[in-house]
Amino acid sequence: MEPEDSQPKIQSVAQLLEYVEKNCGDRFLYRGQPFGKALLPRIARQSGNVQSIPRMLCDIELDLVKQFDRRCRPHLEIPPTNKWQLLAIAQHHGMATRMLDWTEFPLIGLWFAIQESRFHWYQGDGSVWLFRWEDSDLVKSMDLEAGPLKCDRTTVFQPSHIAKRITAQGGWFTVHHCDHANQFIPLESNGTYKARLTQLVIPRANFADLTNQLNRCGVNDASLYPDLQGLCKYLDWLYLPR
Repeated sequence: MEPEDSQPKIQSVAQLLEYVEKNCGDRFLYRGQPFGKALLPRIARQSGNVQSIPRMLCDIELDLVKQFDRRCRPHLEIPPTNKWQLLAIAQHHGMATRMLDWTEFPLIGLWFAIQESRFHWYQGDGSVWLFRWEDSDLVKSMDLEAGPLKCDRTTVFQPSHIAKRITAQGGWFTVHHCDHANQFIPLESNGTYKARLTQLVIPRANFADLTNQLNRCGVNDASLYPDLQGLCKYLDWLYLPR
């Protein structure tokens, strides 16, 4: 899918900040990804039909969470106190879950738009999605008790800062519901949310300049992944020929 001419194109950090200042309030989240990629969590892409999960895969999802819960404790500085926090930690460390990452900070959203688009199968432009959330979207007490795998609606979750990556990335999540037809609906097609989403185009030709601009703002691998792996990736980018 190619960007439409009517969609705003962001070619500099200053341009993004100007757009956010004019159009976004406090209750906005940001997500960067390849332009043609649907707003679906990774677990929803594990079958031939990207919107559908076979029943057996839902069982696999449950097994993934159980095994992560059993094995993760030695690696955690702060243990999770509920299933939502547990799934958030798993998501931020690469496990396939029904959570989709968002951030409070537009520049972090821009960084992910560039990085994921550069290394993703899709070799076109990137995009930053802007999402205006409301109180009614947030996880309720009854949702907390049921847990994310049993929640009967797509909801928004603000995790406690129980992992360094969540803190560094200003992490929030949309947590996607698998409906009675055994399908995950992309957020941009969800009747509750689609009117509150805006997509900005990040032209691929500007990726290198934007990466340098973001680095000057302190947004890079080392700051977003505050561990030795993130530091090494940042040093490779900084010193090796590009």
